[in-house]
Amino acid sequence: LLREADFLAGHSVFGDLAAITRAGFRPLKPGWVDGTKLLDSLLLARMVNENGPKGSYELETLLATTLPGEIVPWKHETADLMDDVETIPLPLLTKRCRLDAWAAYRLVEHLAPLVPPKLRVFTHQVAAAVHRVCLVGAVVDLHEFDKISAEVVKHVDALAAQLRVAGGEEFSPTNDAHVRKLLFETLALKPNGHTKTGLARTDRDSLVRLSHPTAKCLVEYSKWEKLASTYVRGLSKCFGGSSRLEDTDVAWLPWHINPLAARTGRRASENPNSQNWPPRARRIVRSRWAGGAVGDFDYRALEPLLLGWLSGDERFLLAFSKGRGYIDVAKWLFAKDIEEGTAEYKATKSIILGTNYNMQGAKLARVLKRDLGRDVSLTAAEGLRRKYLSTFPRVAKYMEDRRAELLRAGQVVSATGRIRRLPCPDGAATPGLWRMGNQAINFPIQSLASDVTGSALVDVERALLAEHGVSLQEHYQTLALTSGTPDVVQWKVMGYSLIMNEVHDSLVVDLHPGSPSRDREIIIDTMRAVPTLRRFLGPGFGLTLNVS
Repeated sequence: LLREADFLAGHSVFGDLAAITRAGFRPLKPGWVDGTKLLDSLLLARMVNENGPKGSYELETLLATTLPGEIVPWKHETADLMDDVETIPLPLLTKRCRLDAWAAYRLVEHLAPLVPPKLRVFTHQVAAAVHRVCLVGAVVDLHEFDKISAEVVKHVDALAAQLRVAGGEEFSPTNDAHVRKLLFETLALKPNGHTKTGLARTDRDSLVRLSHPTAKCLVEYSKWEKLASTYVRGLSKCFGGSSRLEDTDVAWLPWHINPLAARTGRRASENPNSQNWPPRARRIVRSRWAGGAVGDFDYRALEPLLLGWLSGDERFLLAFSKGRGYIDVAKWLFAKDIEEGTAEYKATKSIILGTNYNMQGAKLARVLKRDLGRDVSLTAAEGLRRKYLSTFPRVAKYMEDRRAELLRAGQVVSATGRIRRLPCPDGAATPGLWRMGNQAINFPIQSLASDVTGSALVDVERALLAEHGVSLQEHYQTLALTSGTPDVVQWKVMGYSLIMNEVHDSLVVDLHPGSPSRDREIIIDTMRAVPTLRRFLGPGFGLTLNVS
């Protein structure tokens, strides 16, 4: 069957591809490895309706809601046994596998014609590249991890002890009732607003605005406890079993990245969420090769650049494609030259990104106070916001057009044809319309940014492999056979640079010591070119992409 098949279909089909590779199927078909001849019912379902049936893309639910009446539910028969598949009686296991495969096929048969072919092929190519990045994973320096863990735990314990002096030995900084009692009863501070249930607010912004040493200590504790829970206790769970490489001071850390972007338009990762690692946590990642290096290749100011192209505002586009970006905009806003990293530079970024995503005067005033280190009145914040929009009128029109599209169609569409469904059954009276308006403005920009970096994953990997004479099938076979095993770090076998992560607008590459300079050139040139995306969008996508 596999030898005769042209396309391979499945629900989360990349797991199937890895499984048949490990089971010995050879040769791997090029169209399966590069994604051009894969049909993933999960990806197709998300492209047809990203809101999902009842919020779920689980196979049985998806089939029952997409093609009602075709099936009798089958997964309940084995649901309690899936933690140890070998305990499932063979007839039940066979039935489960056959119905899973049939359900995925029926969904593919129904959904594939509903997705434009170019978008379907591009999405599967990017998802295949993301799958390989997950198999590459990261190598973690355990000594550095232990050092950072000790530092974080020390800060958490010190701050907790300081807070117990103020709140008593039973005080818990993570207990909102304890925090309210300490701040608003013991210290008699005036709260900055109340929740819908009438309780005094204890969120970060409210605590910062209290301007009290104890509130400041609570904010600091929250920051360090987040590091401890996510990047100490959380990450340490990922280093068990075969992830810890014997007789070495390193561990292998696999990624779990959603291959189709989140509803905002960006891809996200979980267990661990490497997209949001702070600089302190990133220090634990090291090259898998002696003498290697970890390179972070970033699209500079990608979102403003794409906004300039989408809106057609030539002045704004020129500033971010060939000018000095935020520095040029700051000169128009503040009527003076500034330097990168200054307070006005930070404030300019906040004005642009905040206004682009519909931030209003009151919140902008608070953000600017943080950036500039001084009070900013509502009138002044609104004035800067209006000045920005009047300086770039087509940016303002883009925002108005997206709100109009939202009310007219109940959805917005990205440049590559991705649809964000935002139903407005009551028109302008629809509850939550303001929030949906923000999403309508946000989605086309972030979705296209995700497609830029997705194309970069596909194109950079292809260019690096071509440079080193390795086929994509050979590359994938090595990854599929070694990931999750004691041989996961193939220092000798994999003698070429590997894309090891995608973080927002960056590609993170483990640079092989044999050719770092040439590989850097290839990576930067290919990220600027993104040929796969340019072929998709055609000659109208003539943007100059900046990479550092």
